[in-house]
Amino acid sequence: ELPPNSGLFRAIELVVPPGSILNPHFPAAVGARTTTCQKLSGAIFSALREVLPPERAMAESHDVLAAMVFSGQRERGDTYVYLETVGGGHGARKTADGMDGAHVHITNSLNMPVEAVEVEYPLRVESYGLIPGSGGDGEFRGGLGVAREVRVLADGTSFSARADSFVTSATGADGGGNGSHCRVIRNPNSASEEVLDPKQRLLVLSAGEVVRMETPGGAGYGDPSARDAGILQRDREDEKTLVD
Repeated sequence: ELPPNSGLFRAIELVVPPGSILNPHFPAAVGARTTTCQKLSGAIFSALREVLPPERAMAESHDVLAAMVFSGQRERGDTYVYLETVGGGHGARKTADGMDGAHVHITNSLNMPVEAVEVEYPLRVESYGLIPGSGGDGEFRGGLGVAREVRVLADGTSFSARADSFVTSATGADGGGNGSHCRVIRNPNSASEEVLDPKQRLLVLSAGEVVRMETPGGAGYGDPSARDAGILQRDREDEKTLVD
């Protein structure tokens, strides 16, 4: 609850070795800084979990800015670019489940309405929703990731993606389970289904093709076996309140 100011930050020392990803040597390639910032934020929160009181700590979140970008020509001849960032699962805390389908740390979600996308662009949103089971199990579960599936309606549509956590995932705390991974899939549930590389740039699609992005879930907090016991206890307390 302390306000951020210079006095607060004087108590913190940052050690960023030259040549590291946070302090690269010229002419190192740089870009997509939000991915690095998200992972850095997640690492800091995980480190603080070792020293914070349990009620102030949390399991890891999805720590990703997942973005899908489509571009091409409208029927009227002008070009368009449609960029959507998709939320994921927050890490659980000692006393609460993680939030579903939201951004964390330094980013925020565009969350453009399906109707607006389909009116403005030659695209159709086939599905958009939470992914069951994507949050890590625990006494309190990690938040759920999001799936957004888009069909292109015109030939020559280009697609680019920026995401992370295809190999690693959010790590649970105090016995909680890990969150799910991120995935980008071309033409899911078809004979030509293809799981794409994590970073895509200007992949050309034909009319009718579909791209599905699945964002990671957050991690769980606490032993999963304690969840059912806690639910039973809360139910009994609710019942007692009604009786009283």
